[in-house]
Amino acid sequence: MIEEIKNQLAKYNDCMDSQYGISDEDYSRLEKMIYDSKSNFNETIHNLIVLRKKIGLENVKDFLRNQYNILKAQEKRKNLGISADVTQSLNMIFMGTPDLAATVLQSLLDAEYAVSAVVTQPDKPKGRGKAMACSPVKELAVEKGIPVLQPERAKDEAFIGELRTLKPDIIVVAAYGKLLPKAILDMPKYGCVNIHASLLPKYRGAAPIQWSVINGDPVTGVTIMQMDEGLDTGDMLMKEIIPIEENETGETLHDKLAVVGANLLVKT
Repeated sequence: MIEEIKNQLAKYNDCMDSQYGISDEDYSRLEKMIYDSKSNFNETIHNLIVLRKKIGLENVKDFLRNQYNILKAQEKRKNLGISADVTQSLNMIFMGTPDLAATVLQSLLDAEYAVSAVVTQPDKPKGRGKAMACSPVKELAVEKGIPVLQPERAKDEAFIGELRTLKPDIIVVAAYGKLLPKAILDMPKYGCVNIHASLLPKYRGAAPIQWSVINGDPVTGVTIMQMDEGLDTGDMLMKEIIPIEENETGETLHDKLAVVGANLLVKT
């Protein structure tokens, strides 16, 4: 299939190995991706070409490597006997606050993950009337009948004790808004996993979406990472790259990254 990939790419007047330096290893990764996922061949090639034109060769190579790593992670789980059913049965706590986090939570629920509780920021006064308003994540959790915790401080001992009683296997974090103490990071059997709306290590911390637009970056993406005590400094598990369009705004990019992050998390 490698030769077929090269021939198809050449038909698009876009890729000859000697001109662009895409290695046989990269083609092999793409071949495995197509084979394992049973993707439509021509559609996959077309998408690859569109990506190369929009974001450049090096980012396409990153795309191939990332897809290959996803397949390797899936194969590793299969070899360990960790089926999708087992993963979905893990006792999960979700921590998040804004719309992006609500999109991620909805994807986890759609994929039938067992979310036993949600942690989000406390209700805050909003608008001229200063009426108390809850976060998008709380709204969704209440709608789905999921218990909600809203500590003032993540370091609060009573809150940490309440989390312990829930015995989480994993904690998933998406734009929660507070640093987690070591007591929480070390609590779940499989640790805490964070979804960050940038290609780490770039734009650690707050407002990564806005900074990527302000700085005129050609691409951005989402990183899934294992959390540690630093600010977005843990081991990176998965990345997905998307181009930033010429007329992109923080709002439109936010919506795209929310969907990308949600889908990537479910695949990780």
